[in-house]
Amino acid sequence: MFPVDVEAHICALADKVASCAVAGVDHKVLSEAIVAFVEKKPGAELSVPIPMLEKHARSLASYMRPRHYVLLESGGMPLNRAAKADYVRLAEMVKTEVGILRAKGKWDRA
Repeated sequence: MFPVDVEAHICALADKVASCAVAGVDHKVLSEAIVAFVEKKPGAELSVPIPMLEKHARSLASYMRPRHYVLLESGGMPLNRAAKADYVRLAEMVKTEVGILRAKGKWDRA
């Protein structure tokens, strides 16, 4: 699985999504699963955002679909010095996010 393929697919929602970055995370059932960080486009309203993103992702192969989405406000995507997604910072953010999901019993399941 190439992260850029998943990111490009989600960014195809160009009227609502400014940028997207994905990160793989250990998963007890799937070995690894994807978390997508989706930044809203300035002024765009993501009405019922998660179901819309999940529906859009159905055209991806099942192993490429994000298991969880983190919605970021416009300008909320962490960037590195080259103005690209900062995957080091995203890795820290995903650990926190998945920790919360695991505590609620919503991550390591089929």
